[in-house]
Amino acid sequence: MQVAQTNIQNTVFRLIELAGWGLEMDLTEASATKLYCAGAAMEVALEAVQLFGGNGYMAEYQVEQLCRDAKVLQIYGGTDEIQISQIARSLLGPK
Repeated sequence: MQVAQTNIQNTVFRLIELAGWGLEMDLTEASATKLYCAGAAMEVALEAVQLFGGNGYMAEYQVEQLCRDAKVLQIYGGTDEIQISQIARSLLGPK
């Protein structure tokens, strides 16, 4: 969980650095970032549910809501499959 948090923080720091230079992520880098961050959020949320055991599914515990929210990240703003397609297009397309 800590490794995922550190990786995502580093991605945010890179975005801030780019903005400081007056640059932006290209579409491929943005797709890769969204794909990674959404996947990491889902993995961490599922691990948290596992740690809570049966209580992880109970609405009384916030981890249940966090897991549902993490899943939405993989769907909203372009599904994982769309992000993968965008990355593949940029890798296979003309330079």
